[in-house]
Amino acid sequence: MAPLEPFAVYDANELPQDRFTAAKQEYGQRLDGLFTEEPSTSARAAERPGNLAGS
Repeated sequence: MAPLEPFAVYDANELPQDRFTAAKQEYGQRLDGLFTEEPSTSARAAERPGNLAGS
C-alpha cells in the first residue's frame, strides 16, 4: 500500500472563484476514487526516507 500524495491548495482564500471551484471539483474526484483507484507511483514518493518502495 502506498500513501497518497498531498493535495495542497496554496492561498485557497485568495483564489479567484473559478480556480477555487476547479480545486474543489478535483479534490472531490480524488476522494470519490479513494478506495477504488490504484495509488499512483511517483519518483518523489520513492525517494522519501523510510519509504519501502525506495529501498
